Amino acid sequence: MIWEIRANITLANDLTTRFRAYTQTFRRLSNIRKNCKSPDKQKRSQAIADYEVMFGSSTIDLDRVRDRTRYLSKSIRNVISQVTIRRNRIDLRKDPEYSKETYELSEVQDPCEVFYELTEEQSEFYDKVLQDYFGEHGQFTGAIYQPFLYETGQLEIDEESLNQEKNRESLIQRNLYDFMRRLLVKRFESSFGSFRQSIINFKSVTENVQTFIENSGGKYILDRPLLEKIYEADIDEIEEALKGFEQRMAEGNVPKTEKVYKIKEFISKDRFLRDIQSDIALFDGILDDLDTLKLVDKDPKLKKLATEIDTILKKKDNPNEPERKVVIFTEYIDTARYLEAYLENAFPSCCITVKGDLNKSKTEEILRNFDTTHKKPEDNYRMLITTDKMSEGFNLNRAGAVINYDIPWNPTRVIQRVGRINRISKRVFDNLYIYNFFPTLQGATYVRSREIATGKMFLIHNTLGEDAKIFEPDEEPSPSQLFKRIMENPDTMEEESFQTKIRQLYADITSSSPEVIKRIGELPPRIKVAK
Repeated sequence: MIWEIRANITLANDLTTRFRAYTQTFRRLSNIRKNCKSPDKQKRSQAIADYEVMFGSSTIDLDRVRDRTRYLSKSIRNVISQVTIRRNRIDLRKDPEYSKETYELSEVQDPCEVFYELTEEQSEFYDKVLQDYFGEHGQFTGAIYQPFLYETGQLEIDEESLNQEKNRESLIQRNLYDFMRRLLVKRFESSFGSFRQSIINFKSVTENVQTFIENSGGKYILDRPLLEKIYEADIDEIEEALKGFEQRMAEGNVPKTEKVYKIKEFISKDRFLRDIQSDIALFDGILDDLDTLKLVDKDPKLKKLATEIDTILKKKDNPNEPERKVVIFTEYIDTARYLEAYLENAFPSCCITVKGDLNKSKTEEILRNFDTTHKKPEDNYRMLITTDKMSEGFNLNRAGAVINYDIPWNPTRVIQRVGRINRISKRVFDNLYIYNFFPTLQGATYVRSREIATGKMFLIHNTLGEDAKIFEPDEEPSPSQLFKRIMENPDTMEEESFQTKIRQLYADITSSSPEVIKRIGELPPRIKVAK
């Protein structure tokens, strides 16, 4: 069917300016909700300042913030609805025309919980990492990322005492520290091997800074490009940037355009040096605990992964189905390498891994093994380990299962990952499966395991703050809500579009009252319609 549409669509002349304003409004509302009760005076003051800009009052009323958030959401939808038509799987199944072509869609089953068991000591360490070590007020000082605080002696910045340039310097450095802290938490949730490598890298950078300060007679520089560009980098590029920073520190390369911090002039110089040493000691202690608890050598999460894969590969919902393959997603290259090393040993010659750039040759090899539409199919691999480089645009529907080895906190990413195996083409499997990994205690019952996992996930969510975007801005998260959202079926995350409802209504009228359609067809041209 070919639809010819002639329409005059009235849009704002400058969408860029409008969406820039939307972004600024969203950031203010988000900051108010996140930090209005923060123990951090600077964050709390900024939340009040944003509220005053938005509402003209210094007394925060969260109901007004929620109402404004809903209004913002509605405004954005009104703008983009004029130029977009959404087609999700609910639309395809309910649309009177498209449903005729999509009856062979597989059924996406609700995600399966996979609990890996920690000993009591390992579980205590897990919580310490999230709360005591890298929580918002944890032992990790990140002194090398925020020298400005020590230079001024204001470990809680008083914005009113600083000029605009100094305020910017303090804010950027504080954000960099928060960024690094959250990075380590994400690495920890992803895999113990990835976390261990990150701790080694962070320790190395901190030690080289310490050496540079000693060799330079008490000078220090925090690389401005690192500050300004690191937020735009992919998650795995961040540690590469840190390694480059470490190398420049080791070589003593201090660009003339950069500010050189003189430690002896710091108001809190002794504390700065103590905090650097404190972070090194913290990293050493964590590495010792990882070894003592055998969280890498005898990784309980990896062992559970191997057991689960073995079950998945043997799973058949009907005897006519082909052998099921599996796609294992992780956010990090380090974790992908870590999984590859283990699974190659557990399942020799069965897995192919995407660890970095995806060249044409490797893409072709993957598609030959995982894409049902490929003209020259092969069967050399039964599992694909990949980062989110393959979460969009690839047909991998010879795999009937997706494993989220680490939690994708952005719901869109969940939909994208499952979308690789849930394709609109020939149905390969009756059912498609999603598996999410969570920690629990050895010997815990199912109910108790879910309770433990819920608590730990909520702990991570709160530690990550805005990095965990699984809730809408106007929602109040709770442990049970969080776990429910993580385990939500991707096929139910989106709603039926307005266009589909209208097309359904039109089809019903055409079927039940054809005389109405005939009468509409006889109406004179140029008739006006108003909503």
